[in-house]
Amino acid sequence: MFWKSLPLAARIMLGLAVVTSIAVAARSTSDSPHREFWLFSRTHLGLYEPLLASWSPRSEPPFRMALLSSVVLERRLQSSFFSGTPGPDLVEIERHSMSQFFSGPLRDVGFADLTDRIRSEGLDRDILPASFSPWTSRGRIFGLPHDVHPVLLAYRADIVEAAGIDLSQAATWDEFFALLRPLQKLGPDGVPLHIPLAFSISDPNQVEALLLQGGGSLFGAADRPALDSARNAEILAALVSWTLGAAPRTVEADEFTASGNRLKLEGFILAALMPDWLTETWKVDLPGLGGKVKLMPLPAWTEGGLRTTVMGGTMLGIPRNAKSLDESWEAAKRLYLGEAAAVALFDKTGIVTPVSCYWGNPVFDRSDPYFCGQTAGRLYVQAAARVPVRPSSPLNNFALARFSDAAARLRAFAERERLSRPGELIPEAARLLRDAQAAVSRQAEHNTFLAAP
Repeated sequence: MFWKSLPLAARIMLGLAVVTSIAVAARSTSDSPHREFWLFSRTHLGLYEPLLASWSPRSEPPFRMALLSSVVLERRLQSSFFSGTPGPDLVEIERHSMSQFFSGPLRDVGFADLTDRIRSEGLDRDILPASFSPWTSRGRIFGLPHDVHPVLLAYRADIVEAAGIDLSQAATWDEFFALLRPLQKLGPDGVPLHIPLAFSISDPNQVEALLLQGGGSLFGAADRPALDSARNAEILAALVSWTLGAAPRTVEADEFTASGNRLKLEGFILAALMPDWLTETWKVDLPGLGGKVKLMPLPAWTEGGLRTTVMGGTMLGIPRNAKSLDESWEAAKRLYLGEAAAVALFDKTGIVTPVSCYWGNPVFDRSDPYFCGQTAGRLYVQAAARVPVRPSSPLNNFALARFSDAAARLRAFAERERLSRPGELIPEAARLLRDAQAAVSRQAEHNTFLAAP
């Protein structure tokens, strides 16, 4: 009402004043001697502060860190890329957030193309190749990888070993479930005393991790959708079969939830997928499991198959409109590629560096009392070299959602038809994945830029 009551001339003058103020503010920000570094993890902020402080010859670090929620960080970054408003000079971003920035032609990706710098400095030889995959689009690399994130299996050694079960004999998932079957006997209330594995068919991160481990993939060559492959149908049928029956092999027990933590503490759940970043979380959230849990390689899908997988991922990128690409590049290397950074990363978070030349550091050979004295770091390093490649398609989140939809529909079908064996479910799994493939392919057809150089 106030705006409409003003004379036209006054409205014009006020509008010009607002626009001028915004421009001045933007310019003053861009002229600031400080460089902006946006990140979403409070833990990472604590790691980087001393690294930047010790590097800078100035009285205060040249990069001013801003801790933002993932949602806010994404929105502000998109605004900076698409409208030209001031943004960060360095930014950390998580894998599932990154794919959206690859949806246009390469020339419109808001991050600086680091490929030539990485190759000229030999970093492509120092860093595990699989760690580059989420940050690579059409052969060009747009970020430094923060991690590898191999996945092991954490299991309740106190319960399993007291029952005389040797899980080292479980080379495959079928053998793993067979060895733990005696612990699934029903209690007086008709509920199993224990469930072998914490897993949810509705958790896209867990589903994708096991899909990749089994040799499945949502995308094929040139990031073309490949949901309807025969291998994907086999894995989908098996995963759904794990959740069926009066004594299912798996039960939902989400991380970071009181209910999920209680199921683990009480020993109802015997094992869980454990990416390296989750080890320190358990120590904080589940201290009561200290000295009761051990780590082992994941059981393979088939004899001699892959005994690990990958879950999660973070990169450090430099926006194309950063104040100084060279200065941001030097800071990025200090934060991610130095040995001191690698040691601090593992010490504080349990995360293994992707820089393989540091894997011989003694920090990875420390005995970990939480995991019954095992050298947890060495187990993760041994798994790191074998993690599968993650797709970076901008349609990855959409494809994963369609795959999860197919899983939910297949489970409903199995319950309705009273089917529980994987072989019985494969035909329906294949049909549902053909529908999912069609949906993702239609979405891909709307993006005319992905095949463009």
